[in-house]
Amino acid sequence: MPRTSPDLKISYQRRVGEQIRWVRRSQKLSQRELGRRVGQTRQAISELENGRRMPSAMTVRRIAEELCCSTDAILPRWAN
Repeated sequence: MPRTSPDLKISYQRRVGEQIRWVRRSQKLSQRELGRRVGQTRQAISELENGRRMPSAMTVRRIAEELCCSTDAILPRWAN
């Protein structure tokens, strides 16, 4: 992620969370089930989806694997 203001970082975290939620729901998984599959609690998945926490690269990879999608589907690109 490029250097940005704190507001842009929070906005990016929210977008990542929205993507995780969208893909998870499209596969009809609960937060609890996704968390179990990737070694996180339901609360941790909720924090990710609500933009209160940024996932580590390893967590993004695990989530993408479990949701059968690419990491690009989870990590939104910055507009130029």
